[in-house]
Amino acid sequence: MTPDGVRLPNSFWAFHQQYYGVYKRYAELQLDDPPWARQVVQDVMKSLALHWAWLMAQESPRATAWAILRLTIAEQLRRVGREPAFTATAAFRRATLEAFRDKFAALESELGLYAGPRVHGN
Repeated sequence: MTPDGVRLPNSFWAFHQQYYGVYKRYAELQLDDPPWARQVVQDVMKSLALHWAWLMAQESPRATAWAILRLTIAEQLRRVGREPAFTATAAFRRATLEAFRDKFAALESELGLYAGPRVHGN
C-alpha cells in the first residue's frame, strides 16, 4: 500500500521484487554513491507505481521502466555536472558487471541497446 492508502497491484510488487536489486546495482555503478543510488531507485519505483496503469499500457513496460531509470540517472548526473561513474571506474567494476551482465542484457535487449562486454573465453 502507498502512504496515501492506495493499494498497488500484485504485478507491481512482482516487478519491484524482480528488478529493484538490479536497478539499484546499476544505479550504484553509475552514481558511485550507494545512498544516492538507493534514493534514485526508490524515486523511480514510486513514480512507476503512481503511473502503473500507463506503464502497463506501453508496448514494452519492462523496457520503458529501464529507460526511465537510465534517463533519471542521467538527469541526476547532469544536474551535478558529473559523468557516469561506471565509465570512469569500469576496470575496477568488471567483476560486478560480469555478475549482473545477463540481467542488464535482458533489460536492455528489448531496446536493442546492449551489446555486452566480451570476456576472453566466452
